[in-house]
Amino acid sequence: MSGHEPVGYIQEHGGGLVQNLIPARGLEQRQVSTSSDVQLEWHTETAFHPHKPRYLLLLCLRGDPEARTLLCSVDDVLPHLDDETIAILRQPRFRTRPDESFLEPGTIGELGAPLAVLDGDEFTYDEDLMVGIDDDAQAALARLGVAVREHAQAIVLAAGDLLVIDNHRVVHGRSAFHARFDGTDRWLQRTFVVESLDPSAAERDGRIITTRF
Repeated sequence: MSGHEPVGYIQEHGGGLVQNLIPARGLEQRQVSTSSDVQLEWHTETAFHPHKPRYLLLLCLRGDPEARTLLCSVDDVLPHLDDETIAILRQPRFRTRPDESFLEPGTIGELGAPLAVLDGDEFTYDEDLMVGIDDDAQAALARLGVAVREHAQAIVLAAGDLLVIDNHRVVHGRSAFHARFDGTDRWLQRTFVVESLDPSAAERDGRIITTRF
């Protein structure tokens, strides 16, 4: 990843370049990185963001055998979609809301501008927050969701493992697991990497991207 740059997002752990992800009480059922009792649904990291990261780095400091990291690449799903579905997914007929961690508590973000799920070999998808703008687009999105779930991979991270996810080509999630809140729970460190700092120059303070939603 020569020439790539680590960044933070002001809404995510205050913009820290290296973030500690440990289950948090009160967030067990939420679609956030510090949940535990609920499966994190399939998503491109910050699919809604104009400056979403190219890579997501996850370093495991303490694993949990119940917690499976779920991965599915564009190459995994395309062979299992019909031509009509692929054609629809390549059109800007989809919109997505911001993650709740980027919003004020208790608010629901607005749907963003229309975008394509497939753009060249780039794959942008959010099972929880993305909608089709018409019935055919919504149906194509549902077929994609089935293909993602049926052709995914699952890995269990152990202490010392470093997982690098190409956020332009791979969507990810995480299985539910039981948090004990006793100091022995799963512990990951997360870093976001962009290809260049230049596109976010007007919405960045140092290495912290400050775009508001």
